[in-house]
Amino acid sequence: MSTETWHHDNNITIHLGDPIQEINKAGKTIHSLKGLSLSYDYLILATGSSAFVPNIPGVQKDGVFVYRRIEDLDLTKAYSLNAKRGGVIGGGL
Repeated sequence: MSTETWHHDNNITIHLGDPIQEINKAGKTIHSLKGLSLSYDYLILATGSSAFVPNIPGVQKDGVFVYRRIEDLDLTKAYSLNAKRGGVIGGGL
């Protein structure tokens, strides 16, 4: 989680509540619902995530992970160092 001033300190501007309506890949521009047009060098789509965990026996045990953030992968990787088997339920990311 970033601090309150991290984005400003790193020259990052956040536009909340104004969804992007068009991405022009050839022109490297985006256009928002409120009429904002911005050019970009690199475009990263951060769409968010909400993991659905089915209510099945064992889902609360150690070694059961969801994949939403990079920290989730770090936890999975650390746990896997001592694991002999693994499984994946679901899809998505």
